[in-house]
Amino acid sequence: MITEKSTLVFSEKNIHQQPITGISASKQNDNLFLTISEDSTLRLYDLRLQSSVKLFNLGKLEESQTANCLLSDTQVYGARNNEIQLFDIRQDIIVKACTLKSENDSEINQITFDSQQQLISANFDSGCTSIFDRQLNVKSTLKEGHENICFSGDFIQDEGEQLYVSTGFDYKIILWDYQYKHQIEEQPILQQTSQAKILFKFDLSTIHLQYAPLTVSPPVIYSATSKDNSILISTETGQVYCFKVQQLKRKKNKKPPIPEFVIDAHKSKVMRTTYLNDKIVTISNDQTFAIWNQSVQVLRAKIKNKPNWIESIGNNTVLVSDISNKLSIFEIV
Repeated sequence: MITEKSTLVFSEKNIHQQPITGISASKQNDNLFLTISEDSTLRLYDLRLQSSVKLFNLGKLEESQTANCLLSDTQVYGARNNEIQLFDIRQDIIVKACTLKSENDSEINQITFDSQQQLISANFDSGCTSIFDRQLNVKSTLKEGHENICFSGDFIQDEGEQLYVSTGFDYKIILWDYQYKHQIEEQPILQQTSQAKILFKFDLSTIHLQYAPLTVSPPVIYSATSKDNSILISTETGQVYCFKVQQLKRKKNKKPPIPEFVIDAHKSKVMRTTYLNDKIVTISNDQTFAIWNQSVQVLRAKIKNKPNWIESIGNNTVLVSDISNKLSIFEIV
């Protein structure tokens, strides 16, 4: 159990030649994780070993902007520019490369699994989001939701129904029914493709000053992370909002949703938020990460540089990548 009396054991590994932009921990193995780097490679790593288990090469490009990666039981996904590459772990080969022609060939900011690892979402600079199956076939496209960069999103559960929350630099939080189907003339509904439907759209800046009265900058959103029926929204001004999906799904009530709680987490932008069992983990450009029991701080630790990613693995370990090429490992004991 992680408490205020817990301590952190720090170690560091050189995995890549350039900065690591994303980390994905295995759901099947508490020691296995995947990294993606600006050196255009992905590495599968075991915490118990000194070197990587496998190397996956995305191929060299003159201009390459890697996003993050995903690890499933048998497959590896890496996002770079406007492309997602799928590798088979067992064969060490590219199974499929999906190049996404969105507006102005805009870049992918983040890819995310649903809870069952059957669907993948990709958030774009253009403001849209695409949803794929595991073989990278497009299932739905969430368009015309954001006026600016869509930086992050996540699947969220509501009484057995799976929905999607997207967030952007326009301060908007949008709840989508990405599987919505509507009747088109006489075409059988089972033969129609899914057309995403907006269930709720909310501008976080309309309530932000209530919870962060001393901030000057607007609440640009950098991370959206869900667990069960809750969504954590991380902002440039250092706050993290927790909303229940029921608050975002109210169709008749036009009043702004009330967050379950707000964490005044950091002095600078919160780059990413994740969960470690029942605790919340945040990481920021103030070069700290913190562990929370809802809005109560449990632990806080310094990191050496500005972060790129944070990921929890197992029951008591946090992995941090930053603007260096090193991976920081914090074991909580």
